[in-house]
Amino acid sequence: MERRQFIKNTSTILTTSALVGLPQILNANTLQEEVEKKVTFESGLASPSIGKYGYYNLTLYPSTINNFKSSSDSKRDIVLKASNETSSSIYNYTIKKVKKIKGLNTTFKVQAKYKSKSVNSGQVPKEISKKIYFNIQMNQPITNSSIELQNNKKEKITTLKPKLPKTNSGSGTTGCYITTACITAKNLPDNCYELETLREFRDNYIVNTPKGKEWVQMYYLNAPNIVERIDNRSNKQEIYDYIYKNLVTKSVELIENKNYDTAFHFYKDCVTKLDQMIK
Repeated sequence: MERRQFIKNTSTILTTSALVGLPQILNANTLQEEVEKKVTFESGLASPSIGKYGYYNLTLYPSTINNFKSSSDSKRDIVLKASNETSSSIYNYTIKKVKKIKGLNTTFKVQAKYKSKSVNSGQVPKEISKKIYFNIQMNQPITNSSIELQNNKKEKITTLKPKLPKTNSGSGTTGCYITTACITAKNLPDNCYELETLREFRDNYIVNTPKGKEWVQMYYLNAPNIVERIDNRSNKQEIYDYIYKNLVTKSVELIENKNYDTAFHFYKDCVTKLDQMIK
């Protein structure tokens, strides 16, 4: 059998064996509602032709949009922050109407009514007034969602995107996201043996293989979403413990035994499976 095919077959067997128990863990607990988390959407620079403010932040509970009728009054509250180069003001609103846009299953029209303003905040911007309107596209993960903030004439002011959490990327400019998340969950130091071994393996081996550098770049795009999905589960600690035991330690073991090709394909295949399994 050709060596490359042998490595691929070995990796497939190892991956299947490593993740065989994960579905049971994933099915044991439902997703922890993103509802319980407020999410802040932030804009780039708004159109200078609309109002005096250039930047907007909008904070809300995403689940209120999907389940408006059953949401509590407290979870209907949203916060709007309007800023320019010299000042910023914060206003409190309550969502009054949510309507799904026909033909767009994940997009909603939202109307909210003014409640109050924070101390030292100026008057409500004229372009927004006592009511605000916005269209929100709800996607999974939440980082793929967006808001179109509108003025009181329902004209677009700007587009807002979820504010991304800071990611612990370890040493250097890039990190082993999934491994780092496991290490953090187990309260191990950032320079622990497992993490340092996998970083060294990435820097000295993976990126020097024909397809390794390309895969690493894709990994940096996909891995944060996998970690976010795990973090949104109520049993995330159990999941991280499982991944640490069956992916991280097994990868380190393969590297210690100088099975570098198998280690790379094993880690790569496990990440692909995790992305498919953890929704």
